[in-house]
Amino acid sequence: MERKYHTLPQARVDIDCSGADGEFTRYRHVISHGGINNFPLPPKVSRGLSALKPRLVRTFIQEYFHIMDNPDMEYDWSLLDPYLESLAVNGAKIVACICVKPPALFPAKDQRIFMPNDIKRWQNFIAAMVNRYTVEKQWVEYWEIGNETDIGETGGCPYLMDTPEKYIAYYTITAEAIKSAAPDAKIGGPAVANPRHGLVEGLLKHCRSAGLPLDFISWHVYSDDPAQHAAHANHILPLIKKYYPDSPPETMVTEFGKGFDSVCVEESAFDGYRAAAVMSCVFAMMETGVDYTFYYHIWDQVFLADQFAGFFEEPEIMLTHWDSIPHRMGMFGVCEEARPVYSAYRLLGMMGGARLGAKSSQADLRVVAASAKVDPHVAAAPPQADLRGVAVAEGANVNHYVNCTGGEIKAMLVNYNLQQSHDLVARVNFNGIQDGPKLLTVYRADPSYVSGDIEQAPRPTEKRYVDARGGFYCNIYCPADSVSLVCIEPTTEDAIRKNYL
Repeated sequence: MERKYHTLPQARVDIDCSGADGEFTRYRHVISHGGINNFPLPPKVSRGLSALKPRLVRTFIQEYFHIMDNPDMEYDWSLLDPYLESLAVNGAKIVACICVKPPALFPAKDQRIFMPNDIKRWQNFIAAMVNRYTVEKQWVEYWEIGNETDIGETGGCPYLMDTPEKYIAYYTITAEAIKSAAPDAKIGGPAVANPRHGLVEGLLKHCRSAGLPLDFISWHVYSDDPAQHAAHANHILPLIKKYYPDSPPETMVTEFGKGFDSVCVEESAFDGYRAAAVMSCVFAMMETGVDYTFYYHIWDQVFLADQFAGFFEEPEIMLTHWDSIPHRMGMFGVCEEARPVYSAYRLLGMMGGARLGAKSSQADLRVVAASAKVDPHVAAAPPQADLRGVAVAEGANVNHYVNCTGGEIKAMLVNYNLQQSHDLVARVNFNGIQDGPKLLTVYRADPSYVSGDIEQAPRPTEKRYVDARGGFYCNIYCPADSVSLVCIEPTTEDAIRKNYL
């Protein structure tokens, strides 16, 4: 039975194709990973991460890598080397979060003990790690000091430093060691679970007054509500300006995702709701101006209690959250199955160049748009071919794209409501688009369009030639809780004719 699409609510979307509104910095929305076991990424997940071409990947350096366990050598990198190498794909740089507690320096399993029993040996150890991964292998660009230390083991970290004074003591000795090994390495924290915790302002105030290096401030947010993600950023950004009015540290949401569910079944991981919630939160953080967001995470993993037994007081916390009621936030499941959130990030990765003005008549339908100049004689692929990736180099001078009416135009539409989303049809108006033949392609990040072949782009829901004369619009079906990408790229009459011959 045919669905009555004409009876659905309609939303008007207006894309201003006549000029740029700054650079579309999609490369600032990247991936966080790990903290669960010491396994490198498996082949399919590694290919999937590589296809995203992330600029940064954030991960944990935990005690399960056993760097200082071997009595016959000072340091053993045999587990950590392949793990980090699996993340440093396509030239991605790593944000390494320091969560290690070598037993020689922390004999007791106690999350309240955060200072090593030998500070000099600790600093030598940290310096050796930085020398290996920042100086020699050049994988790690950022060092994050501690992870969710405001909640300790509950956040997957063996340290509980719930006051600014405690964290600053640990930060000071660790930062000193990092900079001694690699003066250009970027350091920061506090990677708090609660972005409004006093650790944030305490670190800013102390580093500013004491002259300690602080290259970035980091925090985490897990919520289905995009407004919460924006509100936390808008709380921290003024604090940074208060203490660093001239040369502020970078801002990094080094973990974010939807909220934690008390019940989570396998089917929920493939529900379009998750992809729509995540992209809505990305859009919200885009508007605040944060430097980087890191979706957690690329791959769901099995928690193995024996890997944590030597340094965690209560490994049952992790067992509950990853084995009993796993949150299933991974772009890939434990057995490497791709999920809609991965497809949504692939769609985001197709965008680039200049940001275009975009607005929607309905609050539930969020939209961002971008454009990049391309050669019209090579831009338009025939309908059966896969759409190419981003047409311009990331980080290019946005002035090059001031007049984008003749280039590729891409608009991402997210239909999402925190309480209850509804199917709708969007009339997408490409205002100011250059007249002429175009190739129109539409993608959707739902379970039906997650490609089994990771190297390929998600398959389109629609692909056709159009003539954009006198202004062009198209109707796009946007199911409840969906992420869609509408692409317009220039072509020629000859290219169309050749495709049909």
